Amino acid sequence: MVTRHQPLGERQRIMLKQMGIQVWYARASERPPSADVETAPVPGVQPSPEPQPARVEDMPEPVDEVSAELQSPDPISFVWLASPSTLLLLAEGEESQLAFFMDVLSFLDWRAGVTTSTPLRLKPAHFQWPQLLDSKGSPQRALAAFVERSTSTSTRWVLTSKGPLEQLRPWLTLPGEVVELPPPATLMQQSPEKAALWRRLAG
Repeated sequence: MVTRHQPLGERQRIMLKQMGIQVWYARASERPPSADVETAPVPGVQPSPEPQPARVEDMPEPVDEVSAELQSPDPISFVWLASPSTLLLLAEGEESQLAFFMDVLSFLDWRAGVTTSTPLRLKPAHFQWPQLLDSKGSPQRALAAFVERSTSTSTRWVLTSKGPLEQLRPWLTLPGEVVELPPPATLMQQSPEKAALWRRLAG
């Protein structure tokens, strides 16, 4: 540690001179070594690079905190009708062919040996999820409750058009034998699709 002295005043120098003491001063170029003097490099040791300030272009892009799992799926909506042996699922607007589908349900109840052909639902009901526009989460629980409520141990078939089938398939496994219906418009005519459907249902 270097001790730095304050310069003497004129009066102090005169007093020291009268006492026979010679006053000496160090030259400006003869300053003692300080801590900022560079030291010789040590062989085999690489000096640490000076830290560089972070640049905006080097910073990572912000990460979206909302994952695909938490994003709400598309709304689910369909019309349904149930008899003791069969659950019928139709897209909205397809229930206009109700007379034909009632005949189908009655036939399947007869084939299953059900003593009554009275449907569990005399009128088509509408399933919609979510019921609130701001609802979030998975529809799996609501769909499972719907299937449990609309089917029974005697349910053997699920007849469904393409729309409801694509909506339900990612979330649950439908009970019984699942039969995909052709477009209802073709069932109102004597079409090959109608004949093929009756042959399949007749087993």
